Amino acid sequence: MSTLKVNKLRDTAGSADAITLDPNGGAVLSGVTTVSTVKVGSGVTISSDGDVFTTGITTSSTVIVGSGVTISESGIEASGIGITCANINGTQIGGRRNIVINGKAQINQRGDSTGNTSSGYYGPDRFETSVYGGTFSHSAAASGSTLPEFPKCFRIDCTSAASAASGTNEIKIGYLMEGQDVQHLQYGSSSAKSITLSFYVRSNKTETYTAWFYRPDGARHNAVNFSVSAANTWEKKIITIVGDTTSAINDDNTMGFKIDWILASGSDYKSGSALNGSWANLSSANRYVGNTGTFGESTDDVFDITGIQFEVGTQATAFEHRSYGEELKLCERYCETILVGESNGAYMNNTVAYANNALYTIIRFRTPKRATDPTLVQTTGTDYYKLYRANGSTTATGFTAANWPNTHGSAIYNSMTCTEGQSGLLGSNNVNALLLFTSEL
Repeated sequence: MSTLKVNKLRDTAGSADAITLDPNGGAVLSGVTTVSTVKVGSGVTISSDGDVFTTGITTSSTVIVGSGVTISESGIEASGIGITCANINGTQIGGRRNIVINGKAQINQRGDSTGNTSSGYYGPDRFETSVYGGTFSHSAAASGSTLPEFPKCFRIDCTSAASAASGTNEIKIGYLMEGQDVQHLQYGSSSAKSITLSFYVRSNKTETYTAWFYRPDGARHNAVNFSVSAANTWEKKIITIVGDTTSAINDDNTMGFKIDWILASGSDYKSGSALNGSWANLSSANRYVGNTGTFGESTDDVFDITGIQFEVGTQATAFEHRSYGEELKLCERYCETILVGESNGAYMNNTVAYANNALYTIIRFRTPKRATDPTLVQTTGTDYYKLYRANGSTTATGFTAANWPNTHGSAIYNSMTCTEGQSGLLGSNNVNALLLFTSEL
């Protein structure tokens, strides 16, 4: 075809150029104010109603939306407008986010503990450990200068090694939640929420451990492995799992949800198929597939964990710090210290001799307990406890039993030397004396 070369176009009756062309292929139009559609390259279309449609364009330094919103590389600035959003992090952006109590190990009512050879609650509140052999100490240890946000951590330290885990052996740290505290997860419905677990971990070993999620209502479980990449170094781990639409969690004060950190396991629990973040009916062989942990096989083994947050949504938000007093109050639902020992008479309560050598004292809890049958826990030893009565005193190694316990209080009984009708003051007589009531799950 032939080519017409011009640089200007003008109507025969006009006195000015309507279109001016430049050598680079551009055009300047004068007197044109309305078009139905404008296309800019292949990626942008401007329609007659003012809408702009873009495809294949991913970068812009600044976008102005009306007079109130500017979107730039540094964020969104908005003035004089309301913002409507259908969903931010599964609708969980405020309020009480962290379901875990004492996630930074600041409450330690039982105190640091050594020589532990069985499963149970030791060290910082709300966390239990399960072991199959060996000897361990538990403590609220210093996290060190590399993690200033969390001064304390839950530490389990092996002081006498166990044999290698086999069969159904396992060593784990667990956190249990009441069913009534996780109803907002909406499990058992089509609206079941995704949840995110985040925490900091430090270990002397570079191994693969498992975060195992279990709920007894419906016997369902889920698991995700995490690896320690560098020994003796704090590492943050984030694990997100989908909600479980199968079977609801009972709305009561029994265990509704559990998280276990698996540090060692026998082959019976990891010989099947990995769950990898998917919920399934409980199967022992599928619990910890891929776990390589050998914690507890050496006296060098130390495992630290802190900054634990468990929240609704797919994002790990900033840790929800609570005051010491608030955290303590939450912990006391499950464990409440009644007496911490001193060497000379840490006063605990008034007492009365119901009969000869039958001493009773009534304890009223500061915080109502989870269940109606809280358990008396005490340390015992020669002259640990002391009764002042009748211008004299007598001592005892411990208390015989708790009587008439309920959510609000309990009586405790002792057969100290006393006379029917005598009243007195009861306290400790040793720095190792400790008396508390527990109502753990």
